[in-house]
Amino acid sequence: MLACSEDSATGPGPSDAGSIDSGSDAANPGKDAGKDAATSGLPAGSACSFNDDCSPELRCEEKTLTCQPGVRGTGKNGIDACTTGDTCESALCVEGPTNGSFVCSGHCFDDKDCGNQLPRCLSVPQIGTFCARAATP
Repeated sequence: MLACSEDSATGPGPSDAGSIDSGSDAANPGKDAGKDAATSGLPAGSACSFNDDCSPELRCEEKTLTCQPGVRGTGKNGIDACTTGDTCESALCVEGPTNGSFVCSGHCFDDKDCGNQLPRCLSVPQIGTFCARAATP
């Protein structure tokens, strides 16, 4: 998964989303697919994982993982290819089903919310739930 950073000095960079163990996100319940859609969002400078964590006029900046002014991406969950989270509607770009491919991801409640390219709904502490590629053997 591209955890909103391409620079290895500021974050882990791409990793194998297929190898992340799912678990609950009790430490960050506000950063989950169950987030209240009526919430106005966080102010500029607040920590974020997804664009919808932020106020509508802000986006989750990939390099800083904070809400910042800027245009949100339009890439759709499980459909559109990406090179950075900034191109995705959700701000999350993860490894796709084929080697070297990356696909926009987004919130999910369970596997049924995810498409063929990213068929698993994972829950990752400090991030929340999102669609990921199938597990690799």
